[in-house]
Amino acid sequence: MNNELNAQLDSAFRNADEARAKRELLKQLAEMDPVRTAKFIIDDIPEQRKRTRKEIAASFGVDISDAEGLRGRYSRFSVEVVVVHHAWNLYEALGEFQRQIEAVVADAALSEKTQAARICALGVDVLQMLEANLLHSFHEINKLAASSSDERARRYAQEALAARLAGHLATRISLRNSRLRKALDDIREHNKPPKRERFEALLRELFALAPMIWAGYHNDDLDLRATRSAAVRRIERHDVLVPPEAELTTFAAREAALKRAHDVGLTPRERELFTFFVENPQAKNAEAARALGMAEGTVSSLKSRIRKALHAA
Repeated sequence: MNNELNAQLDSAFRNADEARAKRELLKQLAEMDPVRTAKFIIDDIPEQRKRTRKEIAASFGVDISDAEGLRGRYSRFSVEVVVVHHAWNLYEALGEFQRQIEAVVADAALSEKTQAARICALGVDVLQMLEANLLHSFHEINKLAASSSDERARRYAQEALAARLAGHLATRISLRNSRLRKALDDIREHNKPPKRERFEALLRELFALAPMIWAGYHNDDLDLRATRSAAVRRIERHDVLVPPEAELTTFAAREAALKRAHDVGLTPRERELFTFFVENPQAKNAEAARALGMAEGTVSSLKSRIRKALHAA
């Protein structure tokens, strides 16, 4: 099992679960004491903007309030671009919410109760925006990264989006679904408690599938409901990689396939598995697992990631 990947996905899930819990808590506070909650929101959004601006300035010496300066600073894609681009999107989005809240506060025709209710609603929207902004930032960054020669930055952007999507979606998927549970039982490794392994298998499958699915929905699917449904259906159907190299019969064709695997930026482990199936196109997952010293569930997960990389190229 890829323990490093599991740890990354577990962290992404915890972050997404905490974000969801914060939204629910804000809703409860708004019901109990809307005026006090509204005051907290009024004070907190400008502070969030300041913190974001200060953190980026300290880390990179960049002022994200200077949009023109940012455009002139970066001429090529890098990990710094990923971080700064997201921070700038967040800074701008928080600024728009701050302006909306200020307009509500300035509306003398509204009663204190009505003002508080509207501000609380905007506060919930802010928390929802934070997650959507993160995902959209990484989606746009991935589009920029696709043409970059910096493989490290490209993989960072791809994996950051995939991990965050997996964590976000997993907070909204129930493993009480019997068909989904059976599909996950078929790919888990059977050396940990079943509940834990199903959850880990779900995260890995979402990591592989969700970016491709969400790319087709991201403009309209802000709450990821359509993406979630499509991902669950794919997992239930046991969608697996049908190697494009399955019909290769010539040395030249095999070499071309291996070059393509290198060009799309597969990791060493992914390339090792891809090479095995290039050389053994009729092999089953169990055979690959035995030959490469992997678990069958890992083979399935890697194949899904390979398919994503090949289809995105």
